[in-house]
Amino acid sequence: MQPNNSRRPPTEQEQAARQTAPQQQRVPTARDMVIDLVSGGVSAAVSRLAVAPVERVRVVYQCQSDPHMRRALLAPHQQQQQDSSGWVSLLGCALHLVRSEGFFSLWRGVSVSVCRYFPTQALNFALRDTFKRMLSTQSGSYASKLIKNILSGAAAGAVSLAFVYPLDTLRTRLMCDVVDPHSLEQRHKYSGVWNCLTRTVHDDGFSALYSGFAVSVLGIVVYRAAYFGIYDSLSPLLSNSPSLNRSFLARYLMAQFVTILSGVLSYPLDTLRRRMMIGDYNGTWHALTTIVNNEGISSLFAGCQYSWMQAVIGAGVLVAYDTLAHYADIH
Repeated sequence: MQPNNSRRPPTEQEQAARQTAPQQQRVPTARDMVIDLVSGGVSAAVSRLAVAPVERVRVVYQCQSDPHMRRALLAPHQQQQQDSSGWVSLLGCALHLVRSEGFFSLWRGVSVSVCRYFPTQALNFALRDTFKRMLSTQSGSYASKLIKNILSGAAAGAVSLAFVYPLDTLRTRLMCDVVDPHSLEQRHKYSGVWNCLTRTVHDDGFSALYSGFAVSVLGIVVYRAAYFGIYDSLSPLLSNSPSLNRSFLARYLMAQFVTILSGVLSYPLDTLRRRMMIGDYNGTWHALTTIVNNEGISSLFAGCQYSWMQAVIGAGVLVAYDTLAHYADIH
């Protein structure tokens, strides 16, 4: 007789043992992390290239009260006006950049933005689980978990930011380096990233690379607090409606709304840190009082109404990129 090779069905005891046995989770290897880092870097590069023109125009609009930028953007008789009535519009900033520097100047500083991604993500890989374990974010009441999530994110963000913040400063200085058509030379102050780095350290000292660092850390706390608070407040609206909960569009729109609103609430801190990066201020309080007294508190929100464009364009590009990558994998 031939042996019966057909497998018998499992008994009830075997089924129960399988269900109660702990599930073995695959531990990510170094190769997995490298693949995630590279693929994430490619998608980040595509996204940054797409939003770079909008970002540079917005940052120029946001920081145009800097004396050098006012000389470049405004006619001589307008340069004495300190309030927002003498400001150039967003479209005016875009036209000035294209006319005086060329169309591709809208991507000035984008290489620093792309390079910034890799050390940030590498540090996030190393730090995110460490801070979660230290603060035990999965236990405790809702308020306790919310505070722990905010603190763990802020701590990881602050450590990551400490390493990449000089890149942020260089990127901001390059974007705000606007050609002055009224000068005889009519050229950029900085010829490139390395020239910007060496001149900044030589003229202002190494500490200038960290101007506004404390404000940036505070901005992370405010953003995460607003994000988690708003998201947790709106989530029940979707979970209580089965049709909305299954809708990709509804979840996408809610995520965009939470992201944009959180960005608006933390936007004054972003303006303050960028102004400190390019201006000459004696600390955070001096920068804040000088800006508010000379330009009004509304100047801290300059360009805020256009920041949503970056979020929408960036998200759209990432969705398109992931769709094309998935299509390529299938075929």
